Amino acid sequence: MRRLDRIRRRFLEGELPFLELDGLGLTEVPAWALERDLVVLSLKDNALATLPRELALLEGLEELLLTRNALTQVPAVIRELQALTELALDHNAIEVLPDWLADLPALRWVSVVGNPVAQRLPAWWRWPVSG
Repeated sequence: MRRLDRIRRRFLEGELPFLELDGLGLTEVPAWALERDLVVLSLKDNALATLPRELALLEGLEELLLTRNALTQVPAVIRELQALTELALDHNAIEVLPDWLADLPALRWVSVVGNPVAQRLPAWWRWPVSG
């Protein structure tokens, strides 16, 4: 956890619009990570099975990177991220994509490579499937 403590300290002291918490083995998103406005949040290579409701407070979040976690479904809180333009869900265990994903107004890119759902995408799917 020393690495996480160093990241926390630097994050809270600075004013960077992005936060990278990759490869830390996280099972939950630290509360402090949601205390500042972010444009990019990278949570790749962790053990997240869900996301906290407080993520919806990041009204300006444009990129959410959740590659290689323990997700079995798209977390419902993502529906609240109206500024989201990019969503990486690669290499999880997602079987179904919710219809509301197609209704996110700013969303321009979604990746689901390496998920069971990548073999049977819904009719509304409009993004390329490639690695």
